[in-house]
Amino acid sequence: GRARVSNFDLRAWGAGGALGRITGDLKLSGSESGGVERTFRTESIAIARKFDALFEGNWVRGVLRADRIRLVHQGSRSTLNAKGEIRVVENGPRLDLTGDWAQLRWPLVGAAPAIVASGGKFTLGGVWPYDITAGGQFDSPDLGETIPFNMSGQLAKQGLTIAKGDAKLYDGTAQLRGQVDWAPAERWQLAGTMRGLNPARLRPALPGSIGFEFDMSGDAFGAEANLDAEFRNLQGRLRG
Repeated sequence: GRARVSNFDLRAWGAGGALGRITGDLKLSGSESGGVERTFRTESIAIARKFDALFEGNWVRGVLRADRIRLVHQGSRSTLNAKGEIRVVENGPRLDLTGDWAQLRWPLVGAAPAIVASGGKFTLGGVWPYDITAGGQFDSPDLGETIPFNMSGQLAKQGLTIAKGDAKLYDGTAQLRGQVDWAPAERWQLAGTMRGLNPARLRPALPGSIGFEFDMSGDAFGAEANLDAEFRNLQGRLRG
């Protein structure tokens, strides 16, 4: 059979209102045994008029098994794919998902994104705040670099906590931790250590390898952000 979803609000699941209301068409099919199994496939879903979504999976004994989840941002074409299990529990839903993303830019809208052409893989598990791991790379227009990275932390309704992460930049490796919030206001903070950075990547007359500790923060994600930065314990060599 078929069904129509109108103005579905994820806040009823405790997921916050960031995605707005969901509207679209469902195609329902499959088998049932004792009334415990249903198969679902979305045909066209619009999320807050900003995302196209596709879902394929089934409901078995209180578990929504997702064979395919696909979200595409209509403006940027940033794409996320996932699969796994979703359980309805207190402080949930409880997730056990793996997936990947491609062509992600951040922010999703605006003329001057800080991140473009990002791609990678992720896992998302538990209940709020969700445990998250991610690894991939992104292009930074400001730094003129493609930056590989890995991170683990927690995803909350209002932001992302990076408990442990690393990133490659200008031949060096940064070990970092931090916080990225998008509600109630945009702000971010990163701290850690850099080792093996080659200044010649910025100024060709200064080859070498240096290290330092850093603490950086901003009050927005775009070019209009106010940036604070502190660098300590500089060490290494130049021109040699």
